[in-house]
Amino acid sequence: MDKQIIRVGMDIGGVIRSKYSESKPVKEYLATSPLKNAIEVIKNIIELCGAENTFIISKCPMYAEKVIKTWLDDQNFFTDIGFIRSNVHFCRERTDKAKIAKQLGLTYFIDDRVEVLDAMRDIVSYRILFTGGGNHEKSDDKTIISIDSWDSIQDNIQKRYTNLK
Repeated sequence: MDKQIIRVGMDIGGVIRSKYSESKPVKEYLATSPLKNAIEVIKNIIELCGAENTFIISKCPMYAEKVIKTWLDDQNFFTDIGFIRSNVHFCRERTDKAKIAKQLGLTYFIDDRVEVLDAMRDIVSYRILFTGGGNHEKSDDKTIISIDSWDSIQDNIQKRYTNLK
């Protein structure tokens, strides 16, 4: 793979939008807004890296896939933001995200769980622990970057992209 290409993967719950309790009604899930600046920054990442290099990987039960896709539709992810529908991937176990990240050749992954990022240690070069969605996890791993806002994520990726040019 070309070293100049940045391929970004991200989780949904706790990263793009707040976490969701399965005990709450679907209507409440669909009414939840994205986290501050998530949509704008994802759109900017797509413009910078290309829609073909931007992915969502979410761990969820099979029945939740349709609800998540409906929420993404409601947020105009596929129309206004330019996210490619086939770049949304689902798995049943958190550690399975690492297998998908490897298949996709991701260079970045943004998640709110250390467990997920630990599983990607030898797969993804830049692992971001997102702490801005109410996440209180911390990591002692110095190779995991803790970031608390979407603006800071954008700055990090922009800086790396500029250094590749």
